[in-house]
Amino acid sequence: MTTPMIIPIAAAQETAADTHEVTLTKQKEMVAYICFVVAVVGMILQSVIGDAGYAITGLAVAGLLVFGVMDFNEIRNAISAPKPSSSRAGADTSCPSTVCPP
Repeated sequence: MTTPMIIPIAAAQETAADTHEVTLTKQKEMVAYICFVVAVVGMILQSVIGDAGYAITGLAVAGLLVFGVMDFNEIRNAISAPKPSSSRAGADTSCPSTVCPP
């Protein structure tokens, strides 16, 4: 049995942070903030307005798409669960009995 390669979390975060470049204009940044606030308000008011809270949150995400803050692939990848990669397909998912509940 081969042991998986372990990368420290701090090192992985530093690598990801080093390659990230912000390319939003000031207008797109303001649209992102407004959409975020609208989505949060929709989630908070859901107990009062019902399913319309979900619609408000969805419209906020649609605003991100319409104004070009995020493209469709970024939104889809943020909403959907990632598919397992081919290298992990069939990987042993069992864990030691000391870690996993019975």
